[in-house]
Amino acid sequence: MRIIYNVYFHPLSRFPGPPGAASTKLWLAYMEVWKGVDLTELRFQLHDKYGEIIRIAPDELHFSNPSVYNEIYNLNNKWDKDHRLYRATDLDSFFGSPRYPEVELRRAVFNPLFSKSAILKTQHLFYERLDVFCDALRAQNLAGKSSNLSLGFKCFSADATSLYCFGACFDQTLLRDFNAPLLVAMEQSLPSFSLRKHFNVIVWVVRNFSDHPLMSIFPSTIRSLCLLYKILDSQAKKIICDPQQLEKAPPSNILPKLLNHEVTNRRPVITTKHILRESQVLFCAWSSHVIGTALMTGTYHILHNQEMRERLLGELLTVWPDLNQPPRYDTLERLPYLTAVVKETLRLTPTTPVGLARVVPCEGATISGVRIPGGVRVYQSSLFVHLSEDIFVCASDFMPERWLRPDAAKLNRFLVAFSDGPRSCQGINLAYCEMYLAFAHLFRRFDFRIDEKRPASLAWKEHFLPYYIGEHLHVFCSPRPS
Repeated sequence: MRIIYNVYFHPLSRFPGPPGAASTKLWLAYMEVWKGVDLTELRFQLHDKYGEIIRIAPDELHFSNPSVYNEIYNLNNKWDKDHRLYRATDLDSFFGSPRYPEVELRRAVFNPLFSKSAILKTQHLFYERLDVFCDALRAQNLAGKSSNLSLGFKCFSADATSLYCFGACFDQTLLRDFNAPLLVAMEQSLPSFSLRKHFNVIVWVVRNFSDHPLMSIFPSTIRSLCLLYKILDSQAKKIICDPQQLEKAPPSNILPKLLNHEVTNRRPVITTKHILRESQVLFCAWSSHVIGTALMTGTYHILHNQEMRERLLGELLTVWPDLNQPPRYDTLERLPYLTAVVKETLRLTPTTPVGLARVVPCEGATISGVRIPGGVRVYQSSLFVHLSEDIFVCASDFMPERWLRPDAAKLNRFLVAFSDGPRSCQGINLAYCEMYLAFAHLFRRFDFRIDEKRPASLAWKEHFLPYYIGEHLHVFCSPRPS
């Protein structure tokens, strides 16, 4: 009876889409888990077949027109997140909490800590970690080895972010070949997200029985998730249980406010349990994967274009003639071509390809000129904006110069790598700082040669974050003499 209602009598029955999608939520599980279909690719195919608005589940609509993005994700729409999607992350923090009122006060605690001014005051921390990263690249080159930049960038970002946020660094960058257990476990656990999203009991099993011998019968992706939780929880506990470490921490350290801040007479904004969960976002989803993946993507494209590489180096030399006197971040962000490289990198990086669904409030809403009833989950993947030929000419090509044209200002509102609206990513300033500094230091300090024996691939599949299925980016990094 439920299937008949969904297909013929449901308020969304007038919207086009696959009959199976209209019938049951299990259709998406069948396509993604059983058939192994990439949902990003599937959405593009369905829009080509059914039009701008598709019904992709009994109570879900996806939109392809890029102008719709701002209608869903804007500051005025304080709509709830889709709990079915975010519960798979096992985070009841400000990131995973579906209801906006629950996170509004917590976000207020974080805002000053991730502000542009706060990052500028502590930018020396990022320079310290970049020096360590560059030393590792030199050592690998001296040994005649190519460097795994796919992992290396993630190591740098994880170390820099943990130092900035927690006042502690776990020296992922110093590990042999950047083979950090934390990052490897993170990468290998990504495919488990599809299982967790459709079968939430897996989240409960992993959280409560990760050390049980029976976990050995689960797929390797689930076992990697268990390992990831252990590593993250262990690191977070070390930080919290070391008072001396907290005293030495920089002003940007978030722990004192997270542990002590109270709003009116409510409980502390974030308890120790929340800290353990937040570390998963800060170390993995945000720092080590999102920023690291973006840096890898931009570097991949620049290394395949000699003209871009020379232009970027030429601009860097104008503010960095002496290799021993690197410029400040606020100087680098004023460089037009470097800025264009950062923006184009974010445009072509699938930072969060999954559709970040929002729940239409009870009174309903008008989206793309169509009345949508309350309770419906609506979303648009940022890729439908970033890859729109109507906005970005030759959208699939890496073209930093598009951001330097006289009319480039109009493109800025279509750069939504960090989402938009009241639930957008609070780490945007941190991400920009790490990207500017990393690009500048690597392309100023080194000459690069791609390891032809290990050709990299940018092929990926959607598992909330992008899961790359090809070879990592391996590059020989030769230090510049001056």
